[in-house]
Amino acid sequence: WTISAVDGDTFTFPALTLFTDVQVRVNSTAGSSTPSELYWGRTEPAWTGGEMITLRNAAGNVVDTYIVP
Repeated sequence: WTISAVDGDTFTFPALTLFTDVQVRVNSTAGSSTPSELYWGRTEPAWTGGEMITLRNAAGNVVDTYIVP
């Protein structure tokens, strides 16, 4: 699965299993990933306010979109 913006900045999720009522937070900064906190390792924010990002499944199909506040 991936999260990406129109300009091509893309985060690819590592292999993980999600259970019901569980959430995962994606941080664009550096850090040590855990099952519920993933880190991209960037030195600058990945996206800016007003930008639309898209969540795609492994087949590349759009699952959801989000406008960054």
